[in-house]
Amino acid sequence: KKASVKGLQNTLTPQERHSIPFLLRRARVISGAMTPDGKEVVASLMRKDHKGKTERWMEWRRTTDGALLHVHRPPARIGQMQWSPDGRTHSYVTYSRTGVTLWLVDRKTKRVRALRRNIKHFQYYVWAPNSKYLLLGRYRKQKPSKTERIGARRLRNMNDRWPWYRTRVFYSSLSVKTGSMMRLTAGRWNLSGPKLRPDGKAILFLRSIPDYTKRPFTR
Repeated sequence: KKASVKGLQNTLTPQERHSIPFLLRRARVISGAMTPDGKEVVASLMRKDHKGKTERWMEWRRTTDGALLHVHRPPARIGQMQWSPDGRTHSYVTYSRTGVTLWLVDRKTKRVRALRRNIKHFQYYVWAPNSKYLLLGRYRKQKPSKTERIGARRLRNMNDRWPWYRTRVFYSSLSVKTGSMMRLTAGRWNLSGPKLRPDGKAILFLRSIPDYTKRPFTR
């Protein structure tokens, strides 16, 4: 039986009519990640109830028909959802006052395990192309000197006027098999833009060094 088109109108206006409870309590997609083969997608959703309490959960769905495959409710706020390059593992982080916890979810069994808990000074992570470890970007804040504690500070260069300038990013590797973490880089200058070699045995990154002798004043 054909559906009736009576009452339908064409319009170019983006305005829609919704009730206030619908707008306040509807489920919203926060982020999502698709498997490398494009067959599944996992989405992070949230919704507030009538008391203002936030409900968070994750849904695994098949991309061909949208069928729901699995639902998981993490214990805290979710972020940085990714799939491993081999498509076997889904990863995400949860945030707390004590640090960041990095979780892994097996695609086949949907088993969830904490790879590393309470990671301090965490910024982001990147999967290695061989799916054997993760590269973590973490930061370190320099401790104030004696003169800085009494209100006097010696500037190293013009950029040192920025409050965040002395915060340095360094990289660590986190083993998927054992959960052991090893620091890989150190130094005076900041790091950015990590790229991993296809075999996962080398990392290409940038160091930002101020140079006021010519534009763009960095090298």
